[in-house]
Amino acid sequence: MKIRWEKNFVIFSSVFFLSFVAYLVSEGILRANTLAAVKSDQPAEYGRLVDWLPAKYKLAIEYRAKYLDLKEKMEKARETDVRVDAMFNFADYIKVKDKDESDQVFAEVAKNPEYRKSRRAYKSLARLLLNKDNKYQSLSIKEYHDHIDGLTWDEDKMQAWTAGRNQLNSLRVSAQVHLDYLMPLMKNKMIYTNFDTFYGNIQTHANNLKNAELVEEAKKVREEIKAAKRGIPNNIIQAPLDFRKRYAEYKADIAKADTPESKLSSTIGLASLLFDKDNSEASQLLVPLRDNPEYVNCTNYYMLLARMLLEKRVTKQVTMAEYQQYIDSLTDEQTKLSAWEAGFSQLTGIKASAATFVNYLKPLIEKEPKYREYRQFIERLEKKATEAKDDATATRAADMIKSINENYDIPWLNPQSRI
Repeated sequence: MKIRWEKNFVIFSSVFFLSFVAYLVSEGILRANTLAAVKSDQPAEYGRLVDWLPAKYKLAIEYRAKYLDLKEKMEKARETDVRVDAMFNFADYIKVKDKDESDQVFAEVAKNPEYRKSRRAYKSLARLLLNKDNKYQSLSIKEYHDHIDGLTWDEDKMQAWTAGRNQLNSLRVSAQVHLDYLMPLMKNKMIYTNFDTFYGNIQTHANNLKNAELVEEAKKVREEIKAAKRGIPNNIIQAPLDFRKRYAEYKADIAKADTPESKLSSTIGLASLLFDKDNSEASQLLVPLRDNPEYVNCTNYYMLLARMLLEKRVTKQVTMAEYQQYIDSLTDEQTKLSAWEAGFSQLTGIKASAATFVNYLKPLIEKEPKYREYRQFIERLEKKATEAKDDATATRAADMIKSINENYDIPWLNPQSRI
């Protein structure tokens, strides 16, 4: 009787354990629970249950959860670049445990014309480069070169060249194959510091093959790169997928602009997009416009000066005194109000100190304003002066606010803004 009870207990325990594991791996709760537990510093009860399992079961559950999460992202992606990127992430994650499915996903990128021309297709296509192990698809060096040639942006080309080289390194191909792969770079030179390593590779492989002439040619390109001192910024390389789409849209807007005002606005937009990604290009866009007669008399010229106000990321920033002098020169009161607001927004964007805000707004309390809309700026001045512990300015601003509130003869410039 005792033996039967122990046997039943073992059977019951096994069934319970297997049922428990089956519950944990049910697809309906994996993403919502396992992944949440992994991300959280304080695991939920589900996470504690998973931790209680033997290591191999725990790893299996976590793998399945990640599998489902990446697959869902792949299936739900709508934009081509995002979808192709998600396809690579999924296929790369499952390549060891689910090789056949992984190979199919990589091959799908190569076989689908829309996917193949994507900015992110190189990730998957590089895995297929000379890959005889994938029974669904393999790419020749020429086919991979065709893809690189079809890419628009130099940072994408750089990453594609890198991915292909990494693939060849993993395959341990000969020096000649490496050169076959890299030789287009000798014809279409990429004079960026980011590409110096490729020309170094050409030197190395050419030297191994006793090709002294090619060694010298690659050396000259490297000297040219060194002299140019130009590189693709990492922030451009790592920019979100939609960055280049927005960049192209701004470029198109600039090209089709039919007034100086619209061209100026689009150029400022493009430069703002580039800040912290490629400050050099942003500066090259803005600085030449500053003294250009075509734009000086534009109604939105203040937007350019405001964007350059104390902007350290441009080579020739607009000083506080220059901007305040420009505002004083304006005759249109609405433009003047807009210029004060644009300057304030710029200082907010660059995280200026409270004292800097005080210096910017202080001219507004030198005399009573013409219009009641200025009260909002003086209220900001009082707040910033208090933060800067400038009691004298804070008091003067408070007195000015009181005077505006009590003087009903001060009109509104825009009656609709009345509060």
